[in-house]
Amino acid sequence: MKRFYENVVKYDRIGETESVERVTEKYLVNAVSCTDAEASLIKDLEPFIKGQCDVTSVVLSKYIDFIPENEIISTVDGQVKRTMNQNSNASDEADKYFAAKVSIITIPEGKSKKKKKTPYNYIVHATSVDAANDTVVQFMKGSLCDWEINGVTETKIIDVIQPASEEE
Repeated sequence: MKRFYENVVKYDRIGETESVERVTEKYLVNAVSCTDAEASLIKDLEPFIKGQCDVTSVVLSKYIDFIPENEIISTVDGQVKRTMNQNSNASDEADKYFAAKVSIITIPEGKSKKKKKTPYNYIVHATSVDAANDTVVQFMKGSLCDWEINGVTETKIIDVIQPASEEE
């Protein structure tokens, strides 16, 4: 089962000009526990840390899955946008993370035929809100149920850290 933890870390980082600067950043880590999330984060940041490193917050995230940009983005650019005859903002240079809220629509059996919408939150790697929206559409395309995107917003997450076995 995937569990994502939001981690806030303050550390001294070696900058581009070889100077040391204090930064506060937010990361999303796929881990089995808070302790595992913190350990994975520190291990991943180790090459960039110079001096003190403090993980100030580790909380269970609302995200249920991570949608990477790699294959889906090129498919969105190559097929969906050409078919729709629109310009695409998607590219292979994704550098931001977006929160996408998707509602799964079901109609319960029984007397009431009122639609039920269950919200799910995804984290999406993309270059823009439009590209993230397109990536979610492509990701959900094979779904057997009805769904709708309720919103896509940019987050302050710097990176999503996955276990080695999940990255490919």
